[in-house]
Amino acid sequence: NIAGYEAIAEELRAYPGIEAVSPRISFPTAIYRSEDTYAAEGVGIDFSTESTFLDLEPTIARGAMPAPGTNEVLIGADLADRIGLSVGDKFTVLTTTMRRSTNAMTFKVAGICRFAVTGFDGTHIFIPLEKVQRLLQMEGSVTEILVRLDSSRQIPRFQEELGTLLARTGRGEESRSTRRSPEG
Repeated sequence: NIAGYEAIAEELRAYPGIEAVSPRISFPTAIYRSEDTYAAEGVGIDFSTESTFLDLEPTIARGAMPAPGTNEVLIGADLADRIGLSVGDKFTVLTTTMRRSTNAMTFKVAGICRFAVTGFDGTHIFIPLEKVQRLLQMEGSVTEILVRLDSSRQIPRFQEELGTLLARTGRGEESRSTRRSPEG
């Protein structure tokens, strides 16, 4: 859990050589529809920044990208077929929150996707980050921050300087315990 991720993302965006930054929350979930429950993997993303890492628009087989500010989602084609979902249908996501309570939220299918990684077709739903933060009671937090550098040659220097970047946001101790050397 990365609380206060916005400050870290801002520091990362200012770092020379960083091409893109995108926050995410990955979480196990269940989809409830018509008295049945289906296991799924939820991914809360910022659709405006995610395309640098995972370009979802070309994967849409039916429907469209979720409209900003809505409870619209993208869902894998095999998962949608198994549940009996079509574009425009609604379903409920059930999950455990950060505080270990249960929460649910209803979403609408904006698009049905065929992913390059076929395993995603049967398991994944992509949900607006702010909706997942509310669902999981993780306002202001994410589980990961994706970073894309301009060049892979920058990785060793970036790894060395990551602790300094995180220290500026009050994360210095955490960075020391999780940093890895290029050798492993």
